[in-house]
Amino acid sequence: MQPVNYEGIWQPNFVVVLEFPSKEAVKRFHDSPEYEPLKKMRFGAARSNGIVVVETRFA
Repeated sequence: MQPVNYEGIWQPNFVVVLEFPSKEAVKRFHDSPEYEPLKKMRFGAARSNGIVVVETRFA
């Protein structure tokens, strides 16, 4: 599946989606000592962008 950009100039080659129970859980994962060596490896191997999308329920 190829990502399709409808607005702006973002043109990713691929998209990875991870699901977390909260924004706080994302921060704990990203800042964890266990993830640090993998983060360094990822930063050395590729350029990437990260975003957090928060589900909001409208009444």
